[in-house]
Amino acid sequence: MAMDINPGEGREEKRLLYKLSELDFFEVAKDNPDVRGWDVYGADGEKFAEVDDLIVDPAALKVRYLDIIITLKNKDDELNSRHLLIPIGLAVVDEKDDRVTVPRMRLNNLREYPLYDGGMVSRIYENSIRKIMDPDIIYTSDDTGDFYSHQHFDEDMFYGDRRRRAGL
Repeated sequence: MAMDINPGEGREEKRLLYKLSELDFFEVAKDNPDVRGWDVYGADGEKFAEVDDLIVDPAALKVRYLDIIITLKNKDDELNSRHLLIPIGLAVVDEKDDRVTVPRMRLNNLREYPLYDGGMVSRIYENSIRKIMDPDIIYTSDDTGDFYSHQHFDEDMFYGDRRRRAGL
């Protein structure tokens, strides 16, 4: 069973992240592909989701997470139509096809990831994602800018080959 963590639980927090679809005056930079609607594949080459939205930090003008909706072949699976957030630096835009790959995810470990309910993304929830991605590292819940300086949030990891081919 997937972990069901309420992103809004815990102490009162200032909202820092928003769905791109909620922001009227923001759009994907013209040099980057808009991956919403693209299929998501795991390390095993199996499609398991679709990118539903982008979770952005408007103050930094950065995408922090992919909001993916699970679309497993088995329509009876309890995870179908549920959402997960994937840190932008842990996914990769396919260099040829319009699809996204998450090399650290496989269908057999999908249930380990905390589900996203569509609400505010709290630091508690973000740390639960990090704990799954790197269980040997202890993360703090501070609100400093250092939180996003980790490679998990490196957009160059995500856009990599496409940016290099475009000369960016």
